[in-house]
Amino acid sequence: MNSILIIFILYMIIIPVFGGGESALAVTENRPFIIVLIREPGVAEYENAVKGFTEAIGQEKIPFFIYTFDRDDSKLILKIKKTNPDIIVTLGSTATNLVGSEIKDIPIVYSMVIEPEVNILHAANITGVSLDIPVNLQLKTLKMVAPELKRIGIIYNPSESAALVQKAVSTAQEMGFTLKTYPAATIDKIPDFNNLAIDLLWLIPDYTIVGNPTVTARLIRDGLKYNIAR
Repeated sequence: MNSILIIFILYMIIIPVFGGGESALAVTENRPFIIVLIREPGVAEYENAVKGFTEAIGQEKIPFFIYTFDRDDSKLILKIKKTNPDIIVTLGSTATNLVGSEIKDIPIVYSMVIEPEVNILHAANITGVSLDIPVNLQLKTLKMVAPELKRIGIIYNPSESAALVQKAVSTAQEMGFTLKTYPAATIDKIPDFNNLAIDLLWLIPDYTIVGNPTVTARLIRDGLKYNIAR
């Protein structure tokens, strides 16, 4: 991501929401402004986000720390508090909710989050940028470029994307599509393509399904084999 864009987003979010005088990123008399980035391992999309963040913040010479956690990392919150950052940037809903449930006095800015109104804790110190592209806009675009494709399949993890899929089902019906859903809580539950009676596989931003490069490659390969559009 362009470094100027990242810094612009931080300014536009931090200053109006959390205040900050002349500059929320200014160096104070006692110490510089410090940012902590919290990431979850094993999601390919996060790697690019971390790289963009590192390049942008590094160019601005702002001190930062990147912490990786797993879901059992009870030491993460203590590590954050010891660092005492001025702002916490989180990648994904899991990281955001973990940190947001424990820290109430430090601004938290999330990114890489789907449907934050459903999946993110609501608190005065939490704000961020949604990853959503409206369902109706995606389906309208599909109808415009491939009107002959009527049967759509979605493979998803219910714990991550149930609300999005429910909205997609009702919107698809209104627009004349048949939407078939295939829940897969883990990658070994992903169905074989030869059992799918669909014209198109809709890859929604569900990290269990598309966050693994090996799974994504398999879906593309099988889609080509069985002549299913992706």
